[in-house]
Amino acid sequence: PQFGLARLLAGFGAGRQGVRWLAGKGPSTREAARLHFLAEALRPAATTSAWSRFARTGEATAMARSLTGISEIEAPGPEAEAAAISLILREAIETPGRTAALVTPDRNLGRRVAAELERWGLRVDDSAGRPFAKTVQGAFLDLVLGALETDFAPVETMALLKHPLTRLGLAVGPARKAARALELLVFRRDYLGSGLGGIRTALAAARNEHAAGRLRHPVVRRLTAADVDNAGDLLGRLEKAYEPLTDIARFREPAPLSRLSAAHARVAEAIAAREEASKDVPPIVWSGEAGEMAAELFQKLADSALPQMRLATAEYPDLYRGIVADLAVRLSVSLHPRLFIWGPFEARLMQPDIVVLGGLNEGAWPQAADPGPWLNRQMRSALGLPSPEERIGHEAHDLCSLLGAPRVVLTRSAKADGNPTVPSRWLLRINALLAALGRDPAGETSDNRPWLEWAGHKNRIVARETINAPAPAPPVSLRPRSLSVSDIETWIGNPYAIFARRILRLEPLPPLAAEPGPALRGTLIHQALHRFTGLYPGVLPENASRLLTAILDDLLREHAAHPRIAAFWRPRFRRFAEWFA
Repeated sequence: PQFGLARLLAGFGAGRQGVRWLAGKGPSTREAARLHFLAEALRPAATTSAWSRFARTGEATAMARSLTGISEIEAPGPEAEAAAISLILREAIETPGRTAALVTPDRNLGRRVAAELERWGLRVDDSAGRPFAKTVQGAFLDLVLGALETDFAPVETMALLKHPLTRLGLAVGPARKAARALELLVFRRDYLGSGLGGIRTALAAARNEHAAGRLRHPVVRRLTAADVDNAGDLLGRLEKAYEPLTDIARFREPAPLSRLSAAHARVAEAIAAREEASKDVPPIVWSGEAGEMAAELFQKLADSALPQMRLATAEYPDLYRGIVADLAVRLSVSLHPRLFIWGPFEARLMQPDIVVLGGLNEGAWPQAADPGPWLNRQMRSALGLPSPEERIGHEAHDLCSLLGAPRVVLTRSAKADGNPTVPSRWLLRINALLAALGRDPAGETSDNRPWLEWAGHKNRIVARETINAPAPAPPVSLRPRSLSVSDIETWIGNPYAIFARRILRLEPLPPLAAEPGPALRGTLIHQALHRFTGLYPGVLPENASRLLTAILDDLLREHAAHPRIAAFWRPRFRRFAEWFA
């Protein structure tokens, strides 16, 4: 791990003997023994045969004992690892003046620990900041583009309308209620339209069905005429808010980046506009740390050398996401003065009393050696650039420095994203050297406190109260007089489902953005046949096939934007019309 320092000394023309400790800063006997042990454990792989000679020296056992104060925790998953780390940090501040820090290159683990610490009201910010895209304003600005680039698909549209910043000039309550009504009337049924025009067409059809009482779902039936009108008003406000971007997209020609970014900002302001908005108060989308960063970003896009770069409207979302991918927001609120979350680089020269080294899995710490997409190893060597493996050496040096703290906790998770993980090579080397010395790694590096068990107690239910299975007995007057065959099967297997549906009138909502299936196809065919037989109740006309196909095409027109309809259903409907005629 000291290769970088050795090369620095060689560049100075000095030897190791020329380095002296500052007065009063030299390591104690125990600290020197620990550093010697760690240097031996992390020696180059080609020289690990020297471990056998090291094990025969008299100092080896004393060096192994110098690891007292270092403990190791292997959690089943990232959630348990974060919970255990948060407990360690929380316990640290019980002692006045004691400082503690989590050091990890895994930013997700850092955010998990910060969230766990908030259970005790402890605000600790990750030194790397929070990704801008994961802030409220960052997610909102991304949803504005997401709805446009998917041509206002149901999921993306409703995600935008239900975002906390979305107001569209309304109060919070009316805005959410209108969005819910729009969802029930348009998207919680067979909606296969596209664009804001498709939503308006579907809403008009739903308005007529609601007025005629043909909507079946009980939740939709409870909507009033005012709710339907409010949904239409919300859609109109959304259409007006998107005009700066839809006007550019309508021409299908590349536009300057400055115009696209300005339109993006105007659309976001219009969607986030509050009912009580004042000219003296900045729009909420630009407020707070994340909002100020967003405002600065759009200002830079307008003032930089890029504004005249011309882009198609469909290309702008990817460019925008690429620009904000590396942006991080740092909180300006008061943070705890004795708890910290650092990356390995930020932790250099820091000396907290307790250090937790988290995320010690291969691929995370150390990270995989990657030369990058532009220069391979040969090119980097020819240009005099450091190899990717040198970064691993720097990470090993950081680890050795951090392991010099009085108390150190090494943590890792056995699984990540449901897949088994491999312990960090450094963790394996330390344990392997301890085993070569005949020492038990768990015995040498454990403080015997069950952090994982304690962390599990936070969410554990102490006493479970058993309850009986539901046995409803509704009055005879409320019981159904007839049941279908499928209801009989349900009655035998799950009688409570019959009670919930037939007595309580509870029905699940249709899925959002459901794919077209056999039910819709059968409905369209029956509607076409009903219309056709109504027009020609007697003898079939000579061009019956063409007339029936025209009726089917008319019914499919509002659904034609869906690729499955266009590619598969239309040809099948034409063959059905020919067969029927």
